[in-house]
Amino acid sequence: MRDNGQRIHEGIARSLAIGVTVSTCHALAMRLVGASFAGQIATETELDFDKVVVEATALLRGDGLSREEAEALRETLIQGYRWILVDEYQDIGPEEYGLIAAVACRSLDDQEQRLSLFAVGDDDQNIYAFAGASIEFIRRFEADYNARPTYLVENYRSTAAIVAAANSVIAPAADRMKADHDIAVNRARMNAPQGGGLANIDPVSHGRVQLLRTDFDGQAVAAVDEFVRLSQLIPDWS
Repeated sequence: MRDNGQRIHEGIARSLAIGVTVSTCHALAMRLVGASFAGQIATETELDFDKVVVEATALLRGDGLSREEAEALRETLIQGYRWILVDEYQDIGPEEYGLIAAVACRSLDDQEQRLSLFAVGDDDQNIYAFAGASIEFIRRFEADYNARPTYLVENYRSTAAIVAAANSVIAPAADRMKADHDIAVNRARMNAPQGGGLANIDPVSHGRVQLLRTDFDGQAVAAVDEFVRLSQLIPDWS
């Protein structure tokens, strides 16, 4: 499976891609502090990734250093960086939030020294609350960084029937950020059948969203049976 770094190198000129760093927050933190967990996985030692993130954040802030020393260290650590893109911003927790703020130099008074920060996130997709992630940070983003929100509401993948079903399922959720911004199919498909390609060839659902009723143990079997049925209808089934 290709990682995002490989995709960037394949998608744009190498001369441009070489200036792009792609990593998780934890990988970035490990690189900044020179940490390595090599050999610890085999010994089943508990790996404290969040501790490394906290250490990297303190390093970037220059905790314990004079202002001049802190600025010199920060310049060395993030030399050459001008823009930061954070994907899945709804999944960050307090440790990652602190690291991103430190990399972006948010604590600096000089606006010119701060890095430009672009974040992409969706509070409707916050599924890592159990691991400490909080949508509090995506809600605070506009105020924290004097940012301008843009709502990405065009769906390029699902049929209008699926999009309508998804909108109706998520609508009752409390305190949503996109409550007034329903998802819609992209403009090029606005006049396509609601059920997409299945609208005219599926005699059972005509491309509508179905409820497959089964017990807990039979869920996987019911799903596979439906896939088999659809594969017999679609000529280029993959």
